[in-house]
Amino acid sequence: MAAVAVFLCAFLVSCGAQDKEGPPPRAQPQKCQSLDEIAPALMDALKGGQSERLRTVIVREHLFDDGADGSPSPMKTLARVALRTLTSMAKDPAEPGVADGQLCNGEDPPPSRDSNRMCEARRILDMFVHQGKGTDLIDLYDPFIAKILGYVVGAALEPPHYEVVGVLAASCTKAYCRTEDLLDVATGMLAFMEPTVAQPNRPKDILALLHAVLQDPGMTELMDSASANMSKEALVAFGNILLDNVMAFPTDPDQFVNKYHRDLEVKVNDLLTTTLKITREDPKSASLRRLLDQLIGPHELADLDVAHGSSRPMLMDLLDPHRPDPVLPALQSTLACMRKNDPGSSMLSLVYDLAFKGQELGLAQILGALEALADLDGRATLVTFLKRACIMIRADEEGIIAARGLCARALSTTPPAEGGASNAELVMPVVADLFGGGASHELVCVTDSLLFGCASGPQPACTP
Repeated sequence: MAAVAVFLCAFLVSCGAQDKEGPPPRAQPQKCQSLDEIAPALMDALKGGQSERLRTVIVREHLFDDGADGSPSPMKTLARVALRTLTSMAKDPAEPGVADGQLCNGEDPPPSRDSNRMCEARRILDMFVHQGKGTDLIDLYDPFIAKILGYVVGAALEPPHYEVVGVLAASCTKAYCRTEDLLDVATGMLAFMEPTVAQPNRPKDILALLHAVLQDPGMTELMDSASANMSKEALVAFGNILLDNVMAFPTDPDQFVNKYHRDLEVKVNDLLTTTLKITREDPKSASLRRLLDQLIGPHELADLDVAHGSSRPMLMDLLDPHRPDPVLPALQSTLACMRKNDPGSSMLSLVYDLAFKGQELGLAQILGALEALADLDGRATLVTFLKRACIMIRADEEGIIAARGLCARALSTTPPAEGGASNAELVMPVVADLFGGGASHELVCVTDSLLFGCASGPQPACTP
C-alpha cells in the first residue's frame, strides 16, 4: 500500500500546478479523480489477494525503510527522482513565438529536439491519446506483454520460466552489467530512427520495412521451415553464434564492414538458402528474400569478396560504429552481460517458444500500428522525445542506482532462508495480472493526469 501512497502523492502534487505551463490555460481543478478511478486494475490488485504477495516482498526487503546510515530507501529515491524529473522538464525555456507567461507554442511548434520537454509530452498525449491516434497501439501492447509474462509465470497450465527473471535480476547486480549501456543502446537506436535531410520520413521507412518483413507470407513459411528443419537446440545454438559474432565486431568502421559482411550477412543468407531452402528463385519466398536483402544484405558465400559500396543494408547501417550515437559498443557490453548471466540461453528459448513455435507475440500488428503512428507524427515527436528522455535518465546516477537496487531485490529468484516463495514468484504473477487487466491504459491515464492536471471535465486517456 505504500506504493499507492507514492503514486497518490505524485498525483495530488500535480493537481492545480500544471495550468501555467501550456496554452491555453485550463480551468482550475475542482476535484481530482482517485486512483480507484484512474487505475482500477492496479487498485483491485492491491486491495485483493494479490496485495499480500506485494506486502510480503516490501516487508521482507525493507523497500520503504531508510538505510542504517540514514540513506533513503530505493522507493523513496525513485519517487523523488521522478518528481525532480517532472520539475526539470517544466523548467525548460519557453518555446519561440509564445506570449509572455506561456511555454508551449501549439500553433507552430519548434523542431522536436528544440522543444520544451513538458510541452512535447503534452503534444504526444494530445495526438496519440486525446485525438485517438495511438489507442490501437496501446490495445496491442497489453496482450503482447501479458503473453511474455504468462510464459514466465506459467499461465494456462504451462511450466513457469523464472530463469528469465533470474537473468534480469543478475543484470541489476553484476558489476559487468551497466544500466547505462542499455540506455545507450536505446539512445542510439532512437537516434538512428530520427529523420534526416536525405530521409525526412526515416521513422516510417524503417518501421515499414520491418512490418513488411514480419507480415510477408514467406515469413510464416520461414518460421514453419525453421521449426520443421531445425530443433530448438539447433536454433538456439545458431542464435548464440550470431550474438557472439555481433559481440566480436570491431569498433573500427573499416574493419566492421568486412566483419559484418563475412560473419553475419553471408552466414544468415547461407542458412536461408542452404539449410532452410528459402530461396530467391521460389515464388513463395522471393518477396521475403528481397525484403531481407534490404534489412540484412544480399550476399551469399559466392559473394564473399563483393563490396557493398554506398548501398548498405539497414542492419549494417544501424550497427555502424561510426554513427554519431553508436549502438554497437553499448550493445556488445549488454550482450556480454546477458551471455554471462544466461548460460542456459533462456532468453533465446523464450524467443523460440513464443515467436517460432507459438507465433503468438503479434509483433507484425504492433509494428503496423507503430508505422501508422510514424505516418501521422511528421515531426517525429515521439522518437526524439524518447531519445531525450533516455539521455536524461542516463545522466541521473542516483536514479539508476536506486532502480538497480529495487530490480535486484524485487526480481530475486532466490528463496528466503526460512523457506517459501522467492520475491520473483510473488511479484511476477501480480505484474502479469496487471497487464492482463489493462495496465498500459492505466499508466497512460495516470501520465495524462500528471501532465495535464486534474482539471474538471473529461480525460480521454482515462475513458474506460
